[in-house]
Amino acid sequence: MIDVTTQMQMREMHIQEMLDIVNSQERVPEFLSMPFETRFQHVVSDFYSLKMKERNERLVKRARIKYTNVSVEDILYTPERCLDRNMITQLSTGNYISFATNVAIYGPTRTGKTFIASVLANISCRIGRSTFYVRMPDLLAEYACKETARQKVRFINKMERFCLLVLDDWLSDTYSDSELSFLFEVFEKREGKGSTILCSQFSPITWRDRLGCSAKAESMLSRIMTGMCTIECKDLDITKLDCCKVKI
Repeated sequence: MIDVTTQMQMREMHIQEMLDIVNSQERVPEFLSMPFETRFQHVVSDFYSLKMKERNERLVKRARIKYTNVSVEDILYTPERCLDRNMITQLSTGNYISFATNVAIYGPTRTGKTFIASVLANISCRIGRSTFYVRMPDLLAEYACKETARQKVRFINKMERFCLLVLDDWLSDTYSDSELSFLFEVFEKREGKGSTILCSQFSPITWRDRLGCSAKAESMLSRIMTGMCTIECKDLDITKLDCCKVKI
């Protein structure tokens, strides 16, 4: 039994959870008979698991992922979708983030692009990577609200710091010169530092035409597309599925 003084010290150090774990062990005879080193290993292991769970929940909350309770097992593979299972399996390890590799998920509307991006974003949080999901219209609107140059720089620096940035509805609209300049700065700063997932209705081979042929657009696309992984989502007739039971 831990004495009162030690319990007070543990509370002051904000490790009440560890104290709770130790107290719960007191009710299990198997733990009481263990050597100190073995029992301490169990305490640390349980405490570590608890802290990792809290960290992951915190990362998911901050990431603002559209679908927070989805996993790679929920992805539906059907012949008509022609999803690259091997590519998705490789990306599900999260290793691509360590190499700052970008990912394009493209295809017609309602084919599960956001769902797959959410799966990858949840995995990123689970392995402890800072993650952020945002739709392009919302991102550009938030940037437009920044009134001073200092605010704009701080916002760009915020986008730079995420290990994984998920941009949904990529190229759903045309971008003004100021918006293009903002996006260029974001990708220029993120190059070699973080991965970006871009969800788009349009194939990457059409992105240059949609962005225009300016030097800034060309330079930005060069940063985005060098070494980029791609996942094509083909038509899926969701009217034939029980959407309450089937994940896409």
